[in-house]
Amino acid sequence: MNCFLFEGLNEQEKQEALKSFAGPVSFKKGDELYKVGALGVLEKGSGRVLRCGAMGEKVTMRSLSAADVFGAASMFGQWEEGMSSVIAMSDSVVYYLSEAALKELIEKIPKVAINYIEFLAGRIRFLNLKVD
Repeated sequence: MNCFLFEGLNEQEKQEALKSFAGPVSFKKGDELYKVGALGVLEKGSGRVLRCGAMGEKVTMRSLSAADVFGAASMFGQWEEGMSSVIAMSDSVVYYLSEAALKELIEKIPKVAINYIEFLAGRIRFLNLKVD
């Protein structure tokens, strides 16, 4: 599996990190992929992150392809299930990492924390550009 959390890890660390993930879980086109409180890694297939607009319409926030991640906003801290959903646009395979598993992984392999922070910083920069 390809995931930003594995950047800079040696093979032994990567194998240890892989044990923290649940999956693989297979989905058919049109299935809901999103699980609140878990980071999803799209191993195969494609997806679309949708948000409910002011009039109830579905607005595409971004498209996903293999190795893309979703659900980061539902990790760490209080999060009520929002108006976002992730739908499989083709038959897909997803691995999930729960918040508890991520915390344990960070304690075992501190480089994972740096990778996660770098990922979140990139998302913040992306969103700032959208606001600008």
